[in-house]
Amino acid sequence: MSEEAYDPQSEASRARLAVVESLCEHLSDGLHADQWYGKNGNPSHQTIWRWRRAYKPYDDAIEDARRTGSHVLIDQAVAIADGSHPVAQGPEAYPGQRKTQCWARFEAAKRINPARYGDKMALGGDANAPAIKVESTPGPAAPQTAAELRTWAAKLAAMTGDAPTSSD
Repeated sequence: MSEEAYDPQSEASRARLAVVESLCEHLSDGLHADQWYGKNGNPSHQTIWRWRRAYKPYDDAIEDARRTGSHVLIDQAVAIADGSHPVAQGPEAYPGQRKTQCWARFEAAKRINPARYGDKMALGGDANAPAIKVESTPGPAAPQTAAELRTWAAKLAAMTGDAPTSSD
């Protein structure tokens, strides 16, 4: 398919849209895109990325399908942990398999949808806050003597409004 101007009514655009919808259905089922690319006449990974760059609605639809797929992966992990998912049953199930399968699905969901399932802490209640960058900066040395400890305790009490509760 050529890279002509996007026209939703053109035959090429309708064909691309059908392909993107097929990919989105696959992704929203929690399946990996590599299982779809180049199979059964589907376009290559590079072609889809080219379409995503050229047509923002395709990119948005694919990202939405990936987020939906991350929720499916979490649902599967819960079902596996409960023992109700087929992976957790049958003679081929081995000790530790449920934990491994849960972990793999959760890790995939974290990578696909880090805002929802990733290792991120929101500051100030804003769920869309940027990730925290921790820098190591030298600070004051920890108190070494009883006098230094009392000084630190007094500073902390002044900051929190509490009075020191113990003495030397």
